[in-house]
Amino acid sequence: MTSRVLFRNMTMADLPAVVSNENSAYFNPWTLGVFSDCLESNYDCWVMEREGNLIGHGILNVAAGECHLLNVCVRAEYQRSGLGATHG
Repeated sequence: MTSRVLFRNMTMADLPAVVSNENSAYFNPWTLGVFSDCLESNYDCWVMEREGNLIGHGILNVAAGECHLLNVCVRAEYQRSGLGATHG
């Protein structure tokens, strides 16, 4: 049985782990400065945790009745494990 995941708001303290996850998953990852700017600009910034480990994140810009998904990431070793699946 796999453990549950927790979603919560991203904080500045999360940024080292967020950047590490981003670097593990992408050829052209976002930088620490970009994530910091997103937090300071009050974008909707979320992290996903499992057993105390930060394993994913997402950045959304919500304005004028629209939502734009700017970044979504699952740490490389957790990809293809069903974390992005929907269950009805």
